[in-house]
Amino acid sequence: ALQQLTDQIRQSKLCQTVSGTELAMMLGITLTTILFGGVSSASMTTFGKVQNELGQACQLHPYRRANLLDGFANGLGVAVPFLSVFIFVGSQLTQGYEFVAPLSVTQIAPYLFHSYNLFLAFLISILTGWGRRFEGQQGK
Repeated sequence: ALQQLTDQIRQSKLCQTVSGTELAMMLGITLTTILFGGVSSASMTTFGKVQNELGQACQLHPYRRANLLDGFANGLGVAVPFLSVFIFVGSQLTQGYEFVAPLSVTQIAPYLFHSYNLFLAFLISILTGWGRRFEGQQGK
């Protein structure tokens, strides 16, 4: 099933350029992280093979593939307030104290600066090519 998904993504119009392939990687890992409730380790394990094959097809350096995977998995996907387990846990930890008003999940989500800025930085790197490296001989 993952091989079929990989082939379909690779043959899509989006993957005709290196930037397009990186955008497809971004969409894939972000959606996978959202589906896994913001648990980035599970989403990276699941989508990592797909992302690796997409990156290999356009000879992106393994460091670039790994950074895009990690950066986008910990970006917007972990900040979706109605799905992220981390936001639910954070909200629950503020309840039960008389001296502090409990926070709802929608009150926590706007303050996930790291996740939002991580997503933005990696999106800019895709759009501008900043930090993009390609594999040399023998994958170096």
